Amino acid sequence: MTDSRDTNSFEDHEGPERASWWDEMAEGQPESEYHAARGATESAEPSQSEEDHNEADDEVVQRKKEARKRFLPLIFILLGVLCLAYPITSTVWNNHQAKLVSRAYENHVNKQSQELKDSYIKRAREYNDTHTGFPVLDPYLGNVAPDSPEYQEYLNVLDQPSGIIGVVKIPKIQVKLPIRHGTDHDTLNAGAGHMFGSDLPVGGVDRHTVITAHTGLPTSTMFDRLTDLEIGDEFFFEVQDQSFGYRVTRIDVVKPNDPSLLGREKDKDLATLLTCTPYGINSHRLLVTGERIIPTPQSPAVDGPQWSWWMTLFLIAIVISLLIATQVARYTAARRKKEKEEESAEGAEAPDSLAELS
Repeated sequence: MTDSRDTNSFEDHEGPERASWWDEMAEGQPESEYHAARGATESAEPSQSEEDHNEADDEVVQRKKEARKRFLPLIFILLGVLCLAYPITSTVWNNHQAKLVSRAYENHVNKQSQELKDSYIKRAREYNDTHTGFPVLDPYLGNVAPDSPEYQEYLNVLDQPSGIIGVVKIPKIQVKLPIRHGTDHDTLNAGAGHMFGSDLPVGGVDRHTVITAHTGLPTSTMFDRLTDLEIGDEFFFEVQDQSFGYRVTRIDVVKPNDPSLLGREKDKDLATLLTCTPYGINSHRLLVTGERIIPTPQSPAVDGPQWSWWMTLFLIAIVISLLIATQVARYTAARRKKEKEEESAEGAEAPDSLAELS
């Protein structure tokens, strides 16, 4: 069979080397196989349009990576804001919950009969009369034996279904906390605790009540601002339907193992608010002692928010972080807008260049 292929045409379009190669391949092959082999080879070679498409895909991927990098600082700033906001929001919430628990106790007491209220107060005063030999131990050293018969008897006095024996109110620093028996971990995480060994907070001559609460908890204010109290400030205990007011007469800082200022004093009705100090170190104890005010003044409402100094610092840090985040967002948006304008300009120049070439 005569080969009708024009080898000169290959030489014209593909060069002598290419034509010679195809001539060698063509020898001994049917014409159909020859054309199929050549078509497969040519199809395996990437076209210019495919290369352009791949380059465009790579460019899109690169732009996405750059966009993610630009937003990373903003994301980290916002995460930092959330971390700073959590202690403030949780503290405000827990402070509010403590006030709600105190209010629930007051509502519960109001629903009781007067006879029942009086019986609780009478039983507490009888307990104070008969128990004078218990030492007042530091609540944070874990020296109390909760399983002892004396402690179990103590738990049965002023025992309400809610486990709350009263409420401590400090109007100057907006403290309103429920008081529970003892000073164990769970009690002090939920509010104030009455120190076993001291008199129950129902007043009386030759009595000394000691109430304690935490300072420096990350999610509650408690007694953080007890250091703000001064001589002459007032605080109150509300037990059943009775209110007992005290005016601050002395403020002391002592070692944890020094209970000398927590004992009774002849002919005096005393109450001490105790917490750890200095803030965050807790090496000593702050004692704010008051003497009973008779007649008891009207207890002011304590419904405002408790605010600690560290919350102010955190709030300032949050505001600064948000301002920085705003600037970062503006810079990122402006940079992205500029890039889009440059891309649009390049796209407009491309057709003009092609027109000039043609």
